[in-house]
Amino acid sequence: MPINKKYLVDFSPENFFHVYNRTNNYELLFRGPHNKTHFLNLAEERLSYLLDFYSWCLLPNHFHFQVKTKSVESALDHLSKIASTKLTLTEARFLNGERSFEELTLRAWTAVFQAYTEGFNNMYKRKGNLFYSSCKRVLIESEAQFRNSMVYIHTNPVKHGLIEDFRQYEWSSWNQYMSQGRTIIPKEETYKIFGNRQGFLMAHEIQQQFINEKDLWML
Repeated sequence: MPINKKYLVDFSPENFFHVYNRTNNYELLFRGPHNKTHFLNLAEERLSYLLDFYSWCLLPNHFHFQVKTKSVESALDHLSKIASTKLTLTEARFLNGERSFEELTLRAWTAVFQAYTEGFNNMYKRKGNLFYSSCKRVLIESEAQFRNSMVYIHTNPVKHGLIEDFRQYEWSSWNQYMSQGRTIIPKEETYKIFGNRQGFLMAHEIQQQFINEKDLWML
């Protein structure tokens, strides 16, 4: 069945998106912590010049990212400083005006999936595609949608029965928001969209309570 076009929007510059994908036949995407670390490193390495990460969550057979694409000018500036021999064909064509920002960004995501699949297949003596088709991406068009998307991503492990309290899940950006250290997550900008840090915490707490009450009702 073809994917609905609303899940395949263009990666237009300077917009928020919810990006996610799963594996073929729902097989495992991550077999251990080292796989998850590698995937996150690949995403940051290949995508950080094109977008900023606001939230993420890695689950056994799929992932979620909430991102904001950067400007065309920012991408051009970054690539112009790289030796032409080290550019990919798509990057070189983007610099020459032969490829759009949308094509460049989608190709970068695809490169992450291909690199991860190659390493995964080599490690586990596996063959073939690991990911299901192209990644799905939904344009986030309002602050309310931004808040809902982030809360959904952080609490997703509870939805899938992996843990009872999302705050105890290791592989999500929630831990970076709670960290006192420096992270790539733009905390202050996010808190502002929720009103303030207390609003951010409260929105997540309400969702956790809703999930708990729903589970009790189903018993």
